[in-house]
Amino acid sequence: MIRRAKNFIDFKAGIAAFSFLFCSCAFANDVNKNIYDSYLNAGDGEKLEIVGNVAKMGDAGLPHLKKILRTSLGKSYKEYEDVLNAIARVGTEKAAMLLKNEVLRAKRIDSRVPMKYLAKMGKKGLKHLIDISGRKELAFSKALMPFISPTSESVKAREAIVLIHDPAAVEDLGTLINNTWLRIPALKALSNLKASGYETQALKIWENRLNRTNERGYALGYLFAVDRDRYLPLLQKELSSFDAEAARLMRDNKDLRAKNARASLCCDQEDLLRIIFYMGGDPMTATSLAVFAESGLWDRRYERAIDDDQIFLSILGLGLSRSLNAKSTLLHFLQEDLLIKPHIADLAEIFSYEHPRWPWFYKYERGVNKNDGFPICAVAAIALGELGDPTVIPAIEVAARNNPDLKDVFDTAINMLRKNEASGQKQILSRRCAGENEMCGSIAGLLCCPGFACKFDGSYPDAGGKCVGE
Repeated sequence: MIRRAKNFIDFKAGIAAFSFLFCSCAFANDVNKNIYDSYLNAGDGEKLEIVGNVAKMGDAGLPHLKKILRTSLGKSYKEYEDVLNAIARVGTEKAAMLLKNEVLRAKRIDSRVPMKYLAKMGKKGLKHLIDISGRKELAFSKALMPFISPTSESVKAREAIVLIHDPAAVEDLGTLINNTWLRIPALKALSNLKASGYETQALKIWENRLNRTNERGYALGYLFAVDRDRYLPLLQKELSSFDAEAARLMRDNKDLRAKNARASLCCDQEDLLRIIFYMGGDPMTATSLAVFAESGLWDRRYERAIDDDQIFLSILGLGLSRSLNAKSTLLHFLQEDLLIKPHIADLAEIFSYEHPRWPWFYKYERGVNKNDGFPICAVAAIALGELGDPTVIPAIEVAARNNPDLKDVFDTAINMLRKNEASGQKQILSRRCAGENEMCGSIAGLLCCPGFACKFDGSYPDAGGKCVGE
């Protein structure tokens, strides 16, 4: 009897437990359905508020955000990004895993989009980006020879590491400098964070000329980000050699071409143009780049089998210098309709994340044959936008009227400048300038303020002088 009573009690307890579990699941499903239905029926502003409130639920809100994520992708790109941003704000390991899975399943949209929000999670997202960046696949060459290659997601994850801005991730980023595949994004991320402590490693990369040009450029960019004044002589030494070679070529230009000899920069000098671009530009480079660009030494119409990398990098380098000394040269090229065709496939990752406001201006091909090139004025417009001086907007508007097929390129440049103007700050003047009778030029590359010009004491590359009224 006692045993029967006990079995009956256990049976009733089991029924009660099952009923509680069933009711809990039903309640959870109702809550899930209510949140989802509320999102579907909400307006744009209300949808943003809903995903924001769900994000405050922490891990408990992730299943709701996951379901909303599937719906938002099919409706609006902005809604999709709003949900990704909400998941990143949850800030937990489960949220990071959800974003990682979204990266790996992305089909209808570029996987760079969810990767951007994975990077926004900082240290938590970094380990997943590192994991994705190590993925490889079997590929075949044109000769059908098999080889192991990084997957497309692997390459994009490598690029996304640049976007890490979490101070807590500095140590992890520092360890990646020794990883040849991830060295470049690690150096760039550390540069953005201005995180010191890795100068010795960066200096070794810079000093070894057997290293790739982009590695040396990013290493120098890191050194400048941490302590520009200390490492300025490294760039000055390279610019002195560049200026001397350019001067020699300009002096002997006619004789060299008459002899069918090389009359353009090569080797270390062309590498320097890439280094300047990779390091993110510097005011000191403006004069050297302007003189070279205006010299015409790069013009392929005067030499066989030469590409346009040199002028392409020079113009963008002038924009990134954010120096007043670059303005007149860029305005000159803004009026040119010359077609150029540089080899820029290796710069795609820079365009994707570091300069997202730059349109893919090289898609505007002109000429009799396909792939004849794109107008140099398009590159000059973007460089002027990067320069940051809103007074050039009227000149860009004139160029836009003369080149209606480049409208979105010019619009991008103008929007960059107007945004700068609206902020009340001129990017071009963000670095200190020298006033009347103050020192200018020299190894520090000091610029005079508007209305003044540098009166140099000599003609050698690192000559100094004083600012006098124009």
